[in-house]
Amino acid sequence: MTVSAADFIESVLIDPETLTPFALTEAERVFLDHAFEQGDDGRLKYPELLFSAPKKSGKTGFAAMLLIYVVRILGGRYAEGLCCANDFEQASGRVFTAAARMIEASPLLRQDARVTAPAQPGPVPSRARACAETPGVVVSRRWFRRGGCGRGGRVRAG
Repeated sequence: MTVSAADFIESVLIDPETLTPFALTEAERVFLDHAFEQGDDGRLKYPELLFSAPKKSGKTGFAAMLLIYVVRILGGRYAEGLCCANDFEQASGRVFTAAARMIEASPLLRQDARVTAPAQPGPVPSRARACAETPGVVVSRRWFRRGGCGRGGRVRAG
């Protein structure tokens, strides 16, 4: 049985700013209760997820938490996660950086996960297409609105 996303986030991930475990909001917990449900065939019921919240409510941190959970728990030993967004600053300066900081602050992940592929700015059409067409987690109101992709880097498991 796979550990739930909420349990993983609250028991493994450490907030790099306070150096304390994260505490999910009720809305995040309800979202996670359904987000990673599996069908009878073992596949995720929802290949695309959309979480919406007001400005300054922690969407970037939440996206980073989900990125780490999917790569480390659902993805297996050599899984990778790409951070793609409307622009370079969103992909690299926000979600990727938040995920990298969480990994560095979390003792259980620090020695096991690697943050690789330094950020590279600019539109990358093939990556943008792959990111837009591949099932994933969207935690932003304007994701891929302009059709570009700011390549932020990769997070790898094991």
